[in-house]
This record gives sequence, structure tokens and C-alpha cells, in this order.
Amino acid sequence: YRIAVSEKVKAGFGPGIGYVRSEIADKTTNMLAGQLGASLHYNYEKYFVGGEARYQFTQGSDVGAGNNGAENWRALLKVGYNFY
Repeated sequence: YRIAVSEKVKAGFGPGIGYVRSEIADKTTNMLAGQLGASLHYNYEKYFVGGEARYQFTQGSDVGAGNNGAENWRALLKVGYNFY
């Protein structure tokens, strides 16, 4: 979901679902994943720049001995072009 903060700035948030396959040493683990994320984008004409942060939690986080699981945070910067 996106909310206009100003004419050129939009904030977003929302859920996501996915499938994760983890291969560590000789163990392969397949699991369902859910995500919660937030983003902020600045638009200039047809271009945008922004960032996003997401937390991914998994159904079965046991991926091997000595591991803390497959749950993770991820953050990214974006630069792009709006085709619409």
C-alpha cells in the first residue's frame, strides 16, 4: 500500500509471501516465508529514488546445526523509471 506524503514523496508498507530454499553443507531446507516491509520513494518526473526495509520470517527456521535460522532483515536502495 502506498500513501502520498507530499506531491513527490510516497510512503509504503505491506505484507508479502514467499518460498525459501536453503542449502547449507549437505542439508536442504524448503519453507514458506512471510514478510513485513516499509518503503519511502521520491519521484522526479518519470524517475524515482528510494529505500525499502523488510523483515522475513519463515515457517521452519531450522536450517542446520549452529545456525540461528533463516529469518532475516533486508534493506535496499532503489533508483528507477516509472513507465506509467
